[in-house]
Amino acid sequence: MKKKVFVIGLGLIGASLCRAIKGSAITLYGWDHSEETREIAEKTQLVDQVVTGIEAASQMDVIILAVPVQVSLEYLN
Repeated sequence: MKKKVFVIGLGLIGASLCRAIKGSAITLYGWDHSEETREIAEKTQLVDQVVTGIEAASQMDVIILAVPVQVSLEYLN
């Protein structure tokens, strides 16, 4: 069964991580606060699926926070 990996933050670091880990063993989900970045991620197939919000994290096996530390703390709350 494929693992569900969720990358929050699809900027330089998040996109690089997506490219490095994308493969047949996982289903890669992504989200970014910027609608434009989400659209680019979808068009370039950076992730398998762009989700509508970070609430999807509760359904994932692995969550990667690729955002600034202060933003990570906000999302963790």
